[in-house]
Amino acid sequence: MLKAMPYIEFVIVIIFFAFGIYGLMRIKKTEKNLIWVGLAKETAHQFGTPLSSLIGWKDVLEMKFEGKKKNAEVLDILENMSSDIARLNKIASRFGKVGSIIERKPSNLHEIIQETIEYFRLRLPSQSQMIDLQYISRIEGLKIKIDPDLIKWTLENLIKNCIDALKNKEGFIKIEAFPNKNNIHIQITDNGKGIPKSMFKRIFEPGITTKERGWGLGLSLAKRIIEEYHKGIIRVQDSQMNIRTVIEIILPEE
Repeated sequence: MLKAMPYIEFVIVIIFFAFGIYGLMRIKKTEKNLIWVGLAKETAHQFGTPLSSLIGWKDVLEMKFEGKKKNAEVLDILENMSSDIARLNKIASRFGKVGSIIERKPSNLHEIIQETIEYFRLRLPSQSQMIDLQYISRIEGLKIKIDPDLIKWTLENLIKNCIDALKNKEGFIKIEAFPNKNNIHIQITDNGKGIPKSMFKRIFEPGITTKERGWGLGLSLAKRIIEEYHKGIIRVQDSQMNIRTVIEIILPEE
């Protein structure tokens, strides 16, 4: 028994050491999450002041033209201002949801994807890019429990990344949605610059980006929304440099 004591002590030390490393990793992850949530909440808060100011200026303009005949240009400006302010309000609301308890409700995912694509279709010509934006759906009529705003935000981030990857050249972005067993798959493909294989997993970490500019927060936010809030999966399914990239989202049908 005495001869075995050094070995027993060694095993105990190893176990304590392993638990210590695990504990430190958990603390580090918790700290990172708290920083991330705090940043999102502060961003939502900072949106508030300029938004209030914009709403005020829009009201001033409307009062200025009250009772007067508004020409088409003025009406168009006021309508665009209202639309942009509503969108900024929605973005602030999305940031505010990070770290909060969200309520998922049965929603038509097909319509959410379609609305997001139409939003970009209207704006692509103004970016002087010849991009063929395609949507192939086999989920019409299907409803799954999601937070529509957060899913739309995720899709917007992914499509923006596709546009950036095309670098102002002609190309395509294809979104496919289809059921598979008890899940809904959404695959977003572009023929842009691609992602190196060594970055497939790291690309979803905060601060990691393949862009010349950017903070590397979009994909990490997408990962949090899909995996933590919707119990799904987001991954780089495939990428070949300067040929194509496929990002896949898998959401449980429940």
